[in-house]
Amino acid sequence: MQFLLESKVYNILPLTFKEVLRFKNIEFKKKYSTIEKAELQNILQDILEFWTFPEIVLSSNNLFKIDNLKTYLDILIYKDLLERYKIDNEFSLKYLIKSLTIWYTKQVNISKIYNELKSQNIKIWKTTIYEYYNYIKNIFYIFEIENYFSKTWAKECFLYNIWFNKLLWNKINYWQSFENLVFIELKKKYEKIFFKKNWNEIDFYIEEENLNIQVCYELNIENLKREIKPFKKQNWKNFLIYNIKQNNLKISENIEILNFMEFIKKIN
Repeated sequence: MQFLLESKVYNILPLTFKEVLRFKNIEFKKKYSTIEKAELQNILQDILEFWTFPEIVLSSNNLFKIDNLKTYLDILIYKDLLERYKIDNEFSLKYLIKSLTIWYTKQVNISKIYNELKSQNIKIWKTTIYEYYNYIKNIFYIFEIENYFSKTWAKECFLYNIWFNKLLWNKINYWQSFENLVFIELKKKYEKIFFKKNWNEIDFYIEEENLNIQVCYELNIENLKREIKPFKKQNWKNFLIYNIKQNNLKISENIEILNFMEFIKKIN
């Protein structure tokens, strides 16, 4: 979201977890009781499902949340895109939006989307899809991050509102939602966020702090080796952030394993 004030443009990011707690009049502190931790976990799960618009956060009525979020999406498509940019190929625009929404946290592949449209006998130039993609970025539907090793590689995209994924795909991918939430928390603090893709892939890299970050919604013995493998050739600060963790997992010394609340405290 963007607004103009005193001739300056301000970008408004979604609420962070700490801001959500403030809206709910919950104190942000170093230690919480077992009951408080359970309440925080419920709030986190609600965020992963409905996201963090203020009126959504403050409501306990799921039908109200869904109706409002559907209205937001209609405004984005019909007012901010179709009318504003005078787009006449509504099908292709919606197809692009749905593709980006389903594959958020992944690398954007415009050529694949173009070929899928061609296979459906939809007539559109690839350059037009790129134009639509830029329009979608302009209205803050998605954020982009670059590969630290190569700016020419395809960029990864993250959603401004992850609930649109549930609306357009009819399900929730908590793994993607959790990674998107971590991105928003980082975005609030750091101007430049990269991913790394070379011999291995690192979810996020903060150059100014030499910080590598891997995100795992549910960490267990089956995926532990896979999650820590990208850190092996990284000599900098390494964070592995999780939401749910199996007990008694052993982690190497150069990796700091943090639950979501520990991560929030680290960057605040």
